Amino acid sequence: MRPVSCCMLRRPQPACLARGVPLAIAADDGGLYFPADGNQRLKSLLNARVRASGPVVEKHDPMELKMPVGDKNQMVVRVEGGYKQITIQTLEKILAVKRRPA
Repeated sequence: MRPVSCCMLRRPQPACLARGVPLAIAADDGGLYFPADGNQRLKSLLNARVRASGPVVEKHDPMELKMPVGDKNQMVVRVEGGYKQITIQTLEKILAVKRRPA
């Protein structure tokens, strides 16, 4: 799994994190796990592969992510269909796995 910024899921940018954009852990199966306690524990591991453990709660209510765009604008992304929230108990950086070409 890899911590990602919701503003750029493929290549998260530190500038997004600095503006308070929520981070999530992108699982190998494509799922996103939002930490219950915010960005604090994930910010030093941005773009790294990680192993996280802890209780996971399935949320079914829509979630709105508010992200600053420039100095005066704001982009709002609504996540519908549910999402997962993890209360991180352990978090460790792991080595990247090389994938074989298809």
